[in-house]
Amino acid sequence: MLDEFSNQHLKIIINNRLQGLNPQYAEVFLRKLETVYHTYLSVFPTQCAQLDLLWDLRKAGAITFENTIRAMDVLVGDMSKRFDKAYKPPKLFISHAQADSIIVKKFVSLLERIGIKSEHLFCSSIDGYDVPQGAGDIYDYLRNEMTNDRLFVIMMLSKNYYASKVCLNEMGASWVKQAAYQVILLPGFDYSKIKGVIRPTEMCFRLDDSVHRAYDMNELKERILKHLGLPTIDSTQWERKRDEFFSEIDSQPKV
Repeated sequence: MLDEFSNQHLKIIINNRLQGLNPQYAEVFLRKLETVYHTYLSVFPTQCAQLDLLWDLRKAGAITFENTIRAMDVLVGDMSKRFDKAYKPPKLFISHAQADSIIVKKFVSLLERIGIKSEHLFCSSIDGYDVPQGAGDIYDYLRNEMTNDRLFVIMMLSKNYYASKVCLNEMGASWVKQAAYQVILLPGFDYSKIKGVIRPTEMCFRLDDSVHRAYDMNELKERILKHLGLPTIDSTQWERKRDEFFSEIDSQPKV
């Protein structure tokens, strides 16, 4: 809507150097301006207030029509640039190899126990959390997901992960944009095998580390709840589900 208003109205007026609006077009223009104002007022209150003020100044003859339209175009452009940051909610992204989807599905089931829903998570191998129908090419969709400034990336490292170019690209993209992240080493994968931009001393823990994994998973749970703004959950229920998850993982073949 913002880009349409700018390209199909404001920039056309500027490029054609119009000095005013004919009565028939003025009605269309003001209806579009009013729609933009009411649609984005709650998210961009300052810019919308300035749009309203500009038109009031124009009606009062305190500013030229050309300067009014040019100033509006700057404001709408600023709103468009800030759109993703303002509208994209905090989200989790699970970066993993398709070959590890069995473990990842069990992990997602655990996350569902703390209130994770489809709007909170992108995970390409899980129905309901993958690319929505009609969203187009998976790589374009993934690229768009990675532009979210409020993305929390969970990397599930394994030998399968390092064999996947897509996974390595996801790791690199997360590092470049300095997204919040957590690294989980799948069973059979050790710290010594970590390569690339991730360092073993950073936010990492092993799923088959029976001594420390409960504490580490509790800490991850708290980070996720805080990142998504979700309420805390009953610790007894969580610990039971967490330990069930660990038991299921321990019964899986090592990767």
